[in-house]
Order: sequence, then structure tokens, then C-alpha cells
Amino acid sequence: MAEYIEREKVIGILNDNIRNSAIRSAVNGYPEEYFDGWTDAASEAITEVEGIPAADVRPERHSYYRILIANTFMGRLGKNRDPIFRDRVSYVCAECGRGTIVKDKFCSHCGAMMDGKDDKK
Repeated sequence: MAEYIEREKVIGILNDNIRNSAIRSAVNGYPEEYFDGWTDAASEAITEVEGIPAADVRPERHSYYRILIANTFMGRLGKNRDPIFRDRVSYVCAECGRGTIVKDKFCSHCGAMMDGKDDKK
């Protein structure tokens, strides 16, 4: 499975390492040229990271189903011409609020994973 990272965080880590190498050279008494190779490598890595095309990734969402039971007219009449009603179970996504009669692993409307977790807690 592919993994996605935030470009800004990687560049921030590399920039921190460049700054830390300058601090280490000053604190430990090394000549400034001692860390030049690392600084050049980190600068080149930043250039490479900036050149990587961004992936089109959507954030992962979690939700759960709310059960909705409705007494529904079945569209026909009984023996005494009385209407027939039955309880009908449907499921409503807590994330988007849309309903379905099929309980699935993912919401068919918003794509949230129906694993019982709630992102809004």
C-alpha cells in the first residue's frame, strides 16, 4: 500500500538538520567546512523533495451507522382491506447524514469507513 507524507514536514526536518549541523560545528569546535558535505546533501534533498509531484489523496474518514426503524406502508391491503405496514430498517451515516438500506463497510455516499469510530469526538 502506498504511503503519503507531507512535503512541508520533510523539508522542515531537513532544514532543522542543516541548522543543527551549523550549531554542532560551533559548539564542538569543528571548522565550518566539517559539515559542508551534509549541508550540501540536505540542500539537494530539499530540491528533490520539492520536485516530487503531489499525489491526489483524500483524508481518511471514519463514521458509523445510526439505525432507523420506520413503520412503512407495504403498498397493498390485507384481507379486510386494511393497509399492511411493516417495520423497515435503514441505516444513516453519521458523517454525511444520508441513508441506505444496505449495511456496508463504507458509506456509499461520502466514502467514510464504517468502523464505529467517530472523527468528531
